[in-house]
Parts: sequence; C-alpha cells; structure tokens
Amino acid sequence: MLSSDAKRRCVSGWDSEPSEPSPSVQIPSSVADVIRKVAFFVARCGDHLELMTCERRKDEPRLSWLAHKDSVEYVYYRTQLRDIRNKLKTIQEASLAPIACAGDDHHVTKEKLDTLEGVAMLDAIYTHRDEERRDKSAKCNQSDGHHLQDFIPDDVMATFLQKSEDVLQNNNPEATGLMQEDVCEPNSEDDIYSLYKKRMMLAYKYRPNPLGNPRTPYY
Repeated sequence: MLSSDAKRRCVSGWDSEPSEPSPSVQIPSSVADVIRKVAFFVARCGDHLELMTCERRKDEPRLSWLAHKDSVEYVYYRTQLRDIRNKLKTIQEASLAPIACAGDDHHVTKEKLDTLEGVAMLDAIYTHRDEERRDKSAKCNQSDGHHLQDFIPDDVMATFLQKSEDVLQNNNPEATGLMQEDVCEPNSEDDIYSLYKKRMMLAYKYRPNPLGNPRTPYY
C-alpha cells in the first residue's frame, strides 16, 4: 500500500522526491548555471514563472530541459529550487534583511546560492530593484510634470480657466479674436476645442528649459 504522501507524489508525476543527479552524470557548467538562475527566480516569484518560461522559451536549447520532467537537468533544477526556497524561508523567519544598493553585484552564482548570506543578499538586491521599478512606474503614472499643461504656473492657469469659463458662458461677448495681441488669450470665437489648443500653446511657453537653449517665440 502506498502512503498518502507517496500517492500525492505519484499524482503530481513524481514517484519519489527529486534527488541530486548521480556523480557519474555530468551536467555542463553552462547549463547548470542557467538551471540555478531559473531556480532562484522561480523560488522568489512562484511556480507560474517556470510555466511561463517553459511556454515562451521552449525553443531555446539552454532551457529545453524544462519540458522534460524526467531529465537529469530537471531533477537537478528541482533540488536547487527546494534548497533555495528553504533558504528564503529561513531568511524570512530570521528577519535577515541585508541593505542592498544599486551598485551591488546582482549576478546569480553557485557560490552565492550555496550560502544563506549569499541568497539573502541576492534576494535583497532584487527586492530593491523591484521597488525601484515600481517607483519609476508610479512616477510615470503621476500627473505632476507629466502633462504639458502641468508646467503652467498656478496663477496663470487660474486666470486662463476663468477667462475660458467667461467665454463659454458668453460673459465676455465684446472680446474678439482680431483684438487680441496674445494668441493664447481666450476670445468670444473660441469653443472647447480651440480653448484646449490655446491652453497647450500657453503650456508650451512655460515648458522646462534645463539646458537654457534659445527659444523661438512661436506664440
């Protein structure tokens, strides 16, 4: 009779827990390096990364072992994955949090993965890089300084919006386009589309010029 644990392994496709390849079976060092890198990132990100990598990069010779669950390379990958996950769990439980900087060596090597301190530092480095990436993404989604009109000074914008409102409500019927010296100035002939165009023209006047380049007075 099979134990419940043994039945679980059979259902998942394993007759036994993966073990290290036999010493008589040699995995090329270049392939072993790739296996360890994949194991590290899957341990950090989850099994979905393995499935995605297998699907999207199945034609790459250096990753072909992902599609062959009974291969020596895949067995080695599973042992590395289990070992790294155990180390990450220990790091989390022990609250090990090395301080990572942008210039730290981020390369995943056997020497680093063999030690708890090495795995902790690699995890800290990639956590730091993930946070930087999220921060940059958040800044790109913010409106401050992102839309051209955000460069218009608040007082200038308030004046423009008030004049635009007066024009749309016909509170300033005497203003005409021919009488305006400033082409950005709202007048009675404007609609919401021409007012938007003038607002962008006004913003163009106030756009940043950090290098102090000479500007042509377009408007």
